[in-house]
Amino acid sequence: MTARHLDEARLEIWWSALGAGLVVIACVVILLSLLYAFVRDIERHLQVASSEARGIAEAIHHSDLIGKSARLIHDLGTELELQVAVLARDGGRAP
Repeated sequence: MTARHLDEARLEIWWSALGAGLVVIACVVILLSLLYAFVRDIERHLQVASSEARGIAEAIHHSDLIGKSARLIHDLGTELELQVAVLARDGGRAP
């Protein structure tokens, strides 16, 4: 074997290593780009879900008012029954 043959073999190995390194770097860049896109997509979906959850929470918060209104309407109905009983007992005369 000659010195020239060894140098060409080493040169081919170096070029192969550099080529493999460039391929690995390109793959890493592509995969990181995809990961970034997926993370942004997940973040966007989480923001939408968060705003919908806030809307649902506000609706549930206001549903408590519906319960209070129902109790007040029931109390009003009871009061009206008492008033009707008083009027029926008095013979329906106006005061």
